This record gives sequence, structure tokens and C-alpha cells, in this order.
Amino acid sequence: MCALRWNDISPDFTMMRIDESFTDLKYETDTKTASGVRNIPLNSFLQEKYREKYNSMTIEEKEDRNRLIYINKCNNPYTSANISTRLRYIKRYIRENMNEEIDDSITPHYFRHTFTTLGIESGVSLKDMQELLGTCKYKNVA
Repeated sequence: MCALRWNDISPDFTMMRIDESFTDLKYETDTKTASGVRNIPLNSFLQEKYREKYNSMTIEEKEDRNRLIYINKCNNPYTSANISTRLRYIKRYIRENMNEEIDDSITPHYFRHTFTTLGIESGVSLKDMQELLGTCKYKNVA
């Protein structure tokens, strides 16, 4: 997600293409594996949020389709370290202000497991889930 650009989102906001990654503060022109390159359908909630974010941009920003979607106040890309720090802050806030216990094992990668579990429980096939996650070794095999 840190490497996601506006040209990775379809013009009608229904699909997201993953074809590069962002590691160690540099962009990779590909993903870790060939199966990491994939198209992901966006649900209506995400379509609305990306449309809102896009519509809030200036005309100049919209013209730059290569522009990163997720940037901080200094126009720098978020890194996995930034996201981990934010998640730690959220967990601490929940503990201190909501008097709720929260599992320390929750990490950003934990949400990938949650997405997978919820998808399979709601009827998504294992093969389709593998393709969504970029872990299917045998994509588009006839």
C-alpha cells in the first residue's frame, strides 16, 4: 500500500492493481514474486473512500496519475515503520483511554490474516483468496 499510486486505481474506482513494492525507503519496480502482481476488486466502501480522496485533490494533483496515494504531511511516502508506530499508538490509546485490553501480537501483518480468515468464512474460494493475496503460484492456468 505504501507504493500505491493513482494510476494503480481504475478510473471508475472499482479495481486496484498491485505491481510494485516499497522497501527500505526505495521503490521496487516489481513485487517480491511474480504472483505478487495482481488486480484486486474494491468493495463499495473503498470505492467511495478513494473517490472522496481523489475528489479532494487539486487539479494539478489529479493530473499526476503517478502520484502516491498515501503520503505524509511532508509529501513523503509512508513506510512500514510509520504504520507499525501508528498501530502501537492506537493500541496504547485503546488501553489508556478506553480501558480495553488489546493483544500485543496484533501487527500490520495480522490484518492480512484477518482478511484471509474473513474472506474464506464468507465463501471466497481458497484459490481466489490466494490470488487476492498474491500468493497463488499458478495464476491464469487454463
